[in-house]
Amino acid sequence: MAEKMQIKQHEPEIETSDIWKDDKLESEKFAGRLTSLVQGQTEPLTIALNGAWGSGKTFLLKRWRADLKEQGHTAIYFNAWEDDHLDDPLVAIIGQLWMELKGSSSEEVWEGMKEACFPLIKGTALTTAKNWIQIATGISLPDNYEKMLKTAAEATCDDYLELTSARDNLRQRLQKLADKVYGKGSFPLIFIVDELDRCRPTFAISVLERIKHLFNIQHTIFVLGIDREQLGKSIQSVYGEIDVDNYLHRFFDLELGLHVAKQELFIDALWEKYQIEGFLSSKKEEEKNPIKEKEGGLFKQMFNAISKYHHFSLREIEQSIKVFAMVQNTISERHFIWPEMLVLLLVIKLRFRNLYWGFVEGKIPPHVISDNVFPQDISIDSNEFFYMECALYASFLNDYPKNEIEKQIRHLIGSAKQGNVQELTYASKRLKKNSKEKVSEFSNMVLDFKNRTFSQQSWYDNNTIRNLHNMIDEISLQ
Repeated sequence: MAEKMQIKQHEPEIETSDIWKDDKLESEKFAGRLTSLVQGQTEPLTIALNGAWGSGKTFLLKRWRADLKEQGHTAIYFNAWEDDHLDDPLVAIIGQLWMELKGSSSEEVWEGMKEACFPLIKGTALTTAKNWIQIATGISLPDNYEKMLKTAAEATCDDYLELTSARDNLRQRLQKLADKVYGKGSFPLIFIVDELDRCRPTFAISVLERIKHLFNIQHTIFVLGIDREQLGKSIQSVYGEIDVDNYLHRFFDLELGLHVAKQELFIDALWEKYQIEGFLSSKKEEEKNPIKEKEGGLFKQMFNAISKYHHFSLREIEQSIKVFAMVQNTISERHFIWPEMLVLLLVIKLRFRNLYWGFVEGKIPPHVISDNVFPQDISIDSNEFFYMECALYASFLNDYPKNEIEKQIRHLIGSAKQGNVQELTYASKRLKKNSKEKVSEFSNMVLDFKNRTFSQQSWYDNNTIRNLHNMIDEISLQ
C-alpha cells in the first residue's frame, strides 16, 4: 500500500556543501543581489524584505545567512516569532550575538556587552513608573504622599540617567564590534530578523524600537523579513488607525519586494514539497492503472491556468495544493476524481462564494458559472479553459439528471452539434463567441466527458460535485 502524502513537511536542513540545492524559486539570484547591495556599506541601514506568506522569505533569509557565513562574513539570524514570549527582544538579539561570537576572537567583547545591556533589560524605570501611577491615581493616599511622590520622581530621573548611560555604553561596545567585523573584509555586521509580522503586536513594535535606538551604528545592517500588510495590522491593533506607511518609514531605510517570478515555479515547488508525484506514481504501480498519475498532471495544468488568470495569492495556491493532497489521501483504492471539477470548486469557493452553494446544489446553471469564472476574451484563451468549460456542462448532466437545468443543457448540446447556440439562454458568453466548428467540438467533448470520463472513471457516480465539495469543506479556505 502506497504511503500517504504528508500534509505538513519539516523544513529541510541546509547543506553547507550546497546551500542552494533545494532552491526552486530562484532565491539564490535574489540573495546575490542582496549581498551586492550591502557590500561595502558603512552607514547604518535597515532593510525591509517584504513578501506575502509563502513567498519563501524564511527559505531565502536562512540560506542567505548560511551563504554569507561560508564567505567568511558575520551574519546573525533571529526568528522574532520564536522569542516573542520574552518581555524584551534585546535579550534574544544579544543572545544570538553571543552565540555567534562564542569561540571567536571577538568573544571577549561579550562580557562587557552583557554588563552594559543589563540595566536596559531589568526595567527599573518601568517599575518606578508603575509605582508612580499607582500612587498618583490611588483612591486613598498615605499622609506622607508628597514625600513619596518626590522620592518617586527622583528615582525616575536617576533611572533615566542610568538607562541613558547604559544605552550609550552598549552602543559604544556594539560599534567597536561592528568596526572590527567590517575591518576584516569591508563587509558590515548583518542582523537578519525573520517572522516579525507573526509576533505579538507589542513585541514587534518593541523590536523595531530597539533596532532604531540601540543599533543605529556604523557598519551594521538589519534585514527584516516581513509581510507588510500583516505587520501594518499589528501596528494598528496597538495604535489605532494610524498611517502605517509613515510609521514604518521611521524604521526602514529601504524596502525590497520579494515576489515569485513565475507562478509555475511555486506550484512545482509545492508539488515536490508534498511529494505528490511520487505518491501518484506509486498508486499507478500498485493499482495497475495510469489514471491516478494522469490526475496529477491534469490538475496541475488546469489549476496553473485558472489560478494565474485570477491572480491567486501564494497562500491560496498552497491551500489548493493541500486540498488536492488531502483528497488523494482520503479516497479508497482504485477510486478516481475529476481534477477539472476539483479545480473549479476550489476557484469558486475561494473567489465566488456567492455562487458556491448554488453550484453545489445544482441551482445555478453552468453558463452563470462560466461567465464569472472563465476569461471572456477568447482571443487570448487557452485549451485549459475550453476543457474545463466542457467538464462544467457535463457535470450537470451527470450530477443533476432530470431537473430543468439538465433538460436545457441537453437541448443546448443538440443545437451545439449544428454550431447554433446564439439564441439559447444556457449557452455561455464564451460559447456564443466561438466558431461553429468550436461549438460543435464543445458538444462532442461534453458528451465524451459524460459517457466516458465521468461514467467509467469516477467512483462518485452521480454525486461528484457534492462529494468533492464535502472534502474541500473539511479544510478552511480563506
